[in-house]
Amino acid sequence: MTTPPPGAGAIATSCVSSVRLWSDYTAAEKLGDEPAQRNIASHIHRPGWWWAAHASTGLVALCVAVSLMSVRRPPSHPLYWMRLSLTILLVVIFLATTARHMRLAHSESERARLSGGGRE
Repeated sequence: MTTPPPGAGAIATSCVSSVRLWSDYTAAEKLGDEPAQRNIASHIHRPGWWWAAHASTGLVALCVAVSLMSVRRPPSHPLYWMRLSLTILLVVIFLATTARHMRLAHSESERARLSGGGRE
């Protein structure tokens, strides 16, 4: 019996989570804001952009890890590769937490707007 590739579990759970929360990530895109009213701050607060950055950087991290593990010999400069891998993973974690924060902030502001009260 063979074992699945190292990143298969991460990719599978990421796909399930993305499908489950897709409406939250794309809700900011469906608001119908006029393009003239959008500014840089409104683009930064869109959770879908942060999700895309997290997903693409995560795939880069998985590709680096698989490329390092698929060879029979260790790399010639292992400390460099460990630092690079750690740096990429820290960026992935930052993007994940930012995507979650933007998603929750957007859903809370929509909930407050629909209930007619609260601040925006």
